[in-house]
Amino acid sequence: MTRYKGALHPGVHDPSAEPALFDKVQSLLRAQTAKMTRHVQHAHHLKGLLHCGSCRSRMLLDFATNPRGTTYAYFVCSGRAAKKTGCTRRAVPVAVAECLVADYYASITI
Repeated sequence: MTRYKGALHPGVHDPSAEPALFDKVQSLLRAQTAKMTRHVQHAHHLKGLLHCGSCRSRMLLDFATNPRGTTYAYFVCSGRAAKKTGCTRRAVPVAVAECLVADYYASITI
């Protein structure tokens, strides 16, 4: 059977696999796709708000883990990471980015 525009139509060829085998393969493919989907979302109050000072691309929140298992959070330029720009801005540790934003806001007067 083939579904076209919501209606089921009978096929005109012999199936290449038994229906039970076909269904099993399809369920395995769905399970594999589900495992590959990223469900982890990292929250940070500056995520999505920062832009690179060199190329104006968005800064992305990223994590690096050293050989001892310690994880560090960084903001990285999306233009450099995707090689869409010639940006040379290195990754900025989250603590440094927070200090830079706090210093900037301290300089604003109304």
